[in-house]
Amino acid sequence: MVVVEAVRQMFLAAFETGYRHRFPDRDYYAVWNGLDLEFRSFLFPLPATLRCTIESAALADPRRLDFTARVEIRQAGQDVAAARSRFTAFDAARIAPAERRRARYAVESLAAPALSGAL
Repeated sequence: MVVVEAVRQMFLAAFETGYRHRFPDRDYYAVWNGLDLEFRSFLFPLPATLRCTIESAALADPRRLDFTARVEIRQAGQDVAAARSRFTAFDAARIAPAERRRARYAVESLAAPALSGAL
């Protein structure tokens, strides 16, 4: 899970530093569309170096920016893993209500059986 979070942080950083400034009046919320993770060797919970390259960026519609990023992971001088991530940056006002609605449904769905069994 640590490597997945590291990849997510890298593509968010690449977006924030490389593209966010192009649309200063917008507040974005990044949504992950896919992740392909390939291990080439053992990856240990020790320091590693990550390098992110944005492979594609669709910027025509500022309400919805689509990206594909590749993150290379090196550890102890070797390429140990690589990830390709696809994500979309949406207007935050557009996506936040949908996420809240789905989160509420997920919590209620999980809580309902536990509460009914406890009564």
